[in-house]
Amino acid sequence: MKRMKFNKIWIILCATIIHLNARTYVVSPQGNDGNPGTAENPIQTISSGARRAQPGDTILVQEGIYRERVTPIRGGRPGMPITYRAERGKRVFIRGSEIWKTKWRKEGNGIYSAKPEDHLFDDRSSEYLDHHNPFKVLLSSTPYRREGKIEAERKAEGDNRFGETDDRVAYTCGQIIVNGLPWMEVPLKEELASNRWWYDPKGERIWIHFGSTIPEEQKIEITTRRRLFAPTKRGLGHIIVEGFIFEHCGNQYPTNFWKEDKYAQKGAIGLEAGHHWIVRNNLVRYAKTTAIDCGRVDGDTPHNGYSHDNLIERNYFIDNGSAGILSYGSKNLTIQNNVILRNNTLKFFGKKRWEHGGIKCHHFKKGKIEGNYIAHNSYSPGIWFDNEF
Repeated sequence: MKRMKFNKIWIILCATIIHLNARTYVVSPQGNDGNPGTAENPIQTISSGARRAQPGDTILVQEGIYRERVTPIRGGRPGMPITYRAERGKRVFIRGSEIWKTKWRKEGNGIYSAKPEDHLFDDRSSEYLDHHNPFKVLLSSTPYRREGKIEAERKAEGDNRFGETDDRVAYTCGQIIVNGLPWMEVPLKEELASNRWWYDPKGERIWIHFGSTIPEEQKIEITTRRRLFAPTKRGLGHIIVEGFIFEHCGNQYPTNFWKEDKYAQKGAIGLEAGHHWIVRNNLVRYAKTTAIDCGRVDGDTPHNGYSHDNLIERNYFIDNGSAGILSYGSKNLTIQNNVILRNNTLKFFGKKRWEHGGIKCHHFKKGKIEGNYIAHNSYSPGIWFDNEF
């Protein structure tokens, strides 16, 4: 009995010492990643904080715009999470885009074109099985209620659920944001009109119809990253993400995600089959497709020990291309008090376009969804349980 009491006291003492040694790394746009990360000498990127943080530590991010993909490399422990926190009351952006200042070529009638430089696309994660440049990756299903190249290929392979298709019609995972708003992509050059853009895969040029405006006088952002906050290692636990504004993300629509790894279910924020995450008080908007995934991401994720006891609360998931929240095979997932509004802006609808909506959950076990405001998610259910009853 005395030995048991001694062991308990020793465990509590060790935990206390670790907690007292917990650090706060301060991040500022004016910082330097060679700094120690103190308030007086902050680091410059959230990613630098992610590389340094140990269980119990906090990465405190000051006001500003951070153009990076944050990849946590480790999780916390029970009672000692790793916390990523935006400065309270400040606007802290994590964007998957870069400001694009380029040499434009006049194409006539208000249309200009340019070729983005490859160095802009700095999210070179090994998880991308197709390409790191979202403009070189086709969406896995055709949006806007059209039947295009992807559907034509599936039809040729024997899937006869599609009607008439047009194999010229294909959309990319890229985004063009002008003066703060995403402009609409069109799949054909002849469909270009004011405030729309088209990607030429042969010339690798982006054509934009600026109407009567001059491109050099506009703030143009180009999506250069395919995710915003997600580990590449699966199953990390005890991570808190709170207070950020996440914008612009060239992610994929997860058609057949359970059997085609390149179409894995991956949001702008991704828990990557993690456990004991808390995602709280964030705004996620203008992702190409999904705002957040909080379950297993594909058919290769083990069923046991992954994707459980996560909390998604008091967030705003607004104006994303397909879905607000996606989950596959989660256990004890709580989704509460979120605003999920105007998602599926790309109007996915039809055969092989089933992974969108306000909240879409596959194999939802012992979870809770309550107190959310869910409205105006185009061509989508507010809450969809796909449990294969």
